[in-house]
Amino acid sequence: MLRDKGIDMTLHYKFNEQTYDPQSLKGKYRMKQFVRILAEYLGIKKGKALDIGCAMGISTFALEQLGHKPIGIDTSKYFIQRAKDIASRKKLSSKFYLKKAVDIETLKQTYNAVTFMGNPLPHFTMDELDTTIRKSWNVLNIEGVILFHYMDWIDRLFSSYKRMLVEKNAENEIMLSYHSTLDTETGAFERLFILPEKGEFFRGRFYIWSPWLIEFLLQKNRFKKIESTNLGGHMWVTKAIR
Repeated sequence: MLRDKGIDMTLHYKFNEQTYDPQSLKGKYRMKQFVRILAEYLGIKKGKALDIGCAMGISTFALEQLGHKPIGIDTSKYFIQRAKDIASRKKLSSKFYLKKAVDIETLKQTYNAVTFMGNPLPHFTMDELDTTIRKSWNVLNIEGVILFHYMDWIDRLFSSYKRMLVEKNAENEIMLSYHSTLDTETGAFERLFILPEKGEFFRGRFYIWSPWLIEFLLQKNRFKKIESTNLGGHMWVTKAIR
């Protein structure tokens, strides 16, 4: 009998923890990628930066490596505590807060940059991202940059989406996932995940984003000089100026 964990991605992130851990081989590789992308596309003077959906801090530490003074936020208590522990142990200056993206104004700070690195957008509804972009405009300094690094899910769904997927992690544990629903009213899809060795299953709900949708919300919220660049495959960067 499998135990139902509901709609909750915590088990997924723990299964793939090496992807988000700045100290793992995969995490170190991702950090190098983020440093390269940020150095190429951010194009701002060094200063305070807000990293939204920071997970364990790979993208936040990448910002610090480039000379910025970053703050990372995430809704995962586990991720934020891990990021704080790593920063403390390595004597890094990055700060981390458990906070929703729509609540960024409560930090009462302004920034030269607001970043969304590593494809956090599938966790945002249309209303949530619209609100977050509007509030990002409010907390950015004049000529500040908002930068999105994300997957074009419309392209992915049309070209290479797998209805059934088998994943193996660093501990050689297996996770199965199956496409279950596509909701075109909210722009979301759900997958059913099964951890057979642990006897658990859970569901994940993901929102579908594409460059034209990001650009529309940026234009709606008064951003200028909007540019989207394909990094190869399904991955994109979209940048705009306050």
